[in-house]
Amino acid sequence: GLAGIGDGNLPGNKSEGPQIRTAGDPILVGALPASAIDEVVRKHLAQFRYCYQRRLAQRPDMSGKVSITFTIAGDGSVSAASVSRSALSDPEVESCMVGRFLRLKFPAPNGGGIVRVTYPFIFSPC
Repeated sequence: GLAGIGDGNLPGNKSEGPQIRTAGDPILVGALPASAIDEVVRKHLAQFRYCYQRRLAQRPDMSGKVSITFTIAGDGSVSAASVSRSALSDPEVESCMVGRFLRLKFPAPNGGGIVRVTYPFIFSPC
């Protein structure tokens, strides 16, 4: 699972401020281990935090869960991404997150098929 990921206590992450954490395990449909997906998302967590943090000046009380559904193609690229659920009600943050997912590269799925993932995040201002 992803317990503790993105809670501001990542190795080398000494910054204060907005927090991001995952909300449980990703939901997978396809042939790629959840641990491989966790590793890639964990490596890029600061990018998702940035999407949220840059909007806090305008909406300092903004918090909540955002779930992104994305498709990993046979070569490991992300071929599609969208917001499946969001409690933030902030299209700018949501669009930023989708854009970040579209740039990620995952390991190629077993057997070359596609993998569909729903990945939850929880954002809070401190």
